[in-house]
Amino acid sequence: MNKDLKKLLKKVEVIIFDLEGTLVEMKADWDQMREDIRNYFNTQYDIDMYFKPVLEKIDEVLNLLADKYSQSELDQIKDGALQIIRDTHKKAAKNSVLFDGILDLLEKLKKDKFKMAAFTQSGREATRIILNKNSIQKYFDFVITREDVDKPKPFPDGIIKIINHFKLNKNKFIICGDHPFDISAGKKANIYTIGVLTGVGNKNDLSNMNPDYILNSVMEIKKYIT
Repeated sequence: MNKDLKKLLKKVEVIIFDLEGTLVEMKADWDQMREDIRNYFNTQYDIDMYFKPVLEKIDEVLNLLADKYSQSELDQIKDGALQIIRDTHKKAAKNSVLFDGILDLLEKLKKDKFKMAAFTQSGREATRIILNKNSIQKYFDFVITREDVDKPKPFPDGIIKIINHFKLNKNKFIICGDHPFDISAGKKANIYTIGVLTGVGNKNDLSNMNPDYILNSVMEIKKYIT
């Protein structure tokens, strides 16, 4: 399997990285965020639901409210919930730190002429903070956030945008991420996938998505490109 990855990386031209849990550690109380969203809908719209996965559940609630509100009102209701997510991500982004060795890895990939893209569940402002705070903006040729697509992960829309940007065959792309959604999005887009064990997804979670490879951390890529 290791030899296969080394051989594959000789063919790949673009590496798509998730950010949170893959390149950077972001500490946030995600359970509290879900509880805040739950309280928002419960107190204002009398709907009580556990919001996981959070974006899908928000859309589910909006469908329940569709007969009572106009589209513009539904958009405002959704934005109220999304603001809770944005605030949580921005706070976590300000405290984000790179995992050990990430700068060396990105520098090595850049030196070896790999193109790099980021595809993240964070919004634009949180993503800007992550990239600038950790001085990694310069390594990415293209960045897609949750707010740049109609359907974020696990849908492949962001990856398809990245593919269209680089104008290369799908077999030239690989995505690295810690969440099953990263793997799901990659497989739906028909590109290669690597799961890493530095974030929310454990080995069983990732294995269930059938990624092409599972690594302990994204840093292990380095030994397959030397």
